[in-house]
Amino acid sequence: MKTITLYGTEICPNCKVAKKFLTDKGIEFEYIVLNTDRLIDNFIRETSQTSVPVLKVNNKYSFGFNKDDYNRLLQED
Repeated sequence: MKTITLYGTEICPNCKVAKKFLTDKGIEFEYIVLNTDRLIDNFIRETSQTSVPVLKVNNKYSFGFNKDDYNRLLQED
């Protein structure tokens, strides 16, 4: 079973699009809102990224929102 996590913020328009994309596909995922310094620090340490959204499927990442990348990542074993 895949572990799917989406990192984002409440004010990010691409995060909303990414959430809708996953929801419309019926994919269960954890959404982590980066709204505290501790969460942001952990996110940057884990991903080396300072922008959102970031999709994590198992231990692979997609940075930003790109349907093709998301579909590829979600289909991988």
